[in-house]
Amino acid sequence: MSRIERHVQRTALLLHMVAPEGREDDNLLDDYEALSAEVEAFDPSLAARPKIVALNKTDLPDTIAAEPALRSELEKRGLELFLISAVTGKGIDKLKQRLGELVRERMKQLEDDVDEDSLEDPMTPE
Repeated sequence: MSRIERHVQRTALLLHMVAPEGREDDNLLDDYEALSAEVEAFDPSLAARPKIVALNKTDLPDTIAAEPALRSELEKRGLELFLISAVTGKGIDKLKQRLGELVRERMKQLEDDVDEDSLEDPMTPE
């Protein structure tokens, strides 16, 4: 297993970042689904971890126009969408705050799982 694979498998959550690329056939939902399929193919347990989506390039009018449809589809899947602009910095602090909250929640969940496992008697048959 490569270093990057080991690093990725320790990830507490996934941030999928999508952005329009200026192609005529640009479809942000298709881009998200393609990325999700790649993660699933790589490691299904990784794909099952908590995830959020960030829409970058929101400083561009076409991106803002695409946001409502993308948000609607992602919300149907129980996913949060954050609007950001790497150029202006808009939305970055809010995204970082939410990522921190989710990482803390995930770490607490993992700690609770370990605590529950340690309570079980290893000599007791299941």
